Amino acid sequence: MLADAITTYEINLTSDRYIKINSSENLFCYDYVKNSYSDILKKLCRKAVYPEDRKLFMSIYSSQNLIKAYENGRLYLYNEYRHLDKNGQAFWISCTTNLLSDPETGDIKAFSYIKDIDSQKRKELAIKHNSERDPLTDLYNRKAAQNLITDNLNNSVETSSTNAYIH
Repeated sequence: MLADAITTYEINLTSDRYIKINSSENLFCYDYVKNSYSDILKKLCRKAVYPEDRKLFMSIYSSQNLIKAYENGRLYLYNEYRHLDKNGQAFWISCTTNLLSDPETGDIKAFSYIKDIDSQKRKELAIKHNSERDPLTDLYNRKAAQNLITDNLNNSVETSSTNAYIH
């Protein structure tokens, strides 16, 4: 399971500190001994996470949200997002995080491993694109167009009903 991981790390969420980082890539180039997990996460997000994926990344991996996930019974989290290499080129990675309680201290800890899934994800996205588009015009086919319209209508109804309660 960990043989193809490019990075693994352990975090003590209760104390907001990294315990250990092993990386074959330099994904974590920050001094994790001196800084809190939260501080490093913010730096990592700003510098190494694709801009469109940052909000979701922070909502999943903030120490408070990981602790809430554990308290709500979630012991396993999986996420795919685009990471930026040192040249600013985006590539897809997956992050699998296991949450647990230390039996000796009661601290909540996380063990995560990151894998490069770029080629697999690009193939998957190409298949999705081809299944939704007409090969001649590259326009959405009927089924994809209907799904988009339905999704947009449902989102607008949810948004308008939410906004009705805000006023």
